[in-house]
Amino acid sequence: MLDCTFAYVERLMLRVVDLTYNNTTQEMERYIQEQRGAQPLPPPLCADFEKPNKVEAVAAFKSRFSKF
Repeated sequence: MLDCTFAYVERLMLRVVDLTYNNTTQEMERYIQEQRGAQPLPPPLCADFEKPNKVEAVAAFKSRFSKF
């Protein structure tokens, strides 16, 4: 079993600070694109969520609390 190391956090923070304070926005975007490679961004987690009808949601909420 491998021992856990957390040195990557310090390296990551130093790189973020370097990119933030020492580079332009275009350089940061170029660096992000290089690191990402050709992989597209995954869809957000909420993409598969079906949004309920507002009228039905309000009615259900009101009926839930009208019992008291």
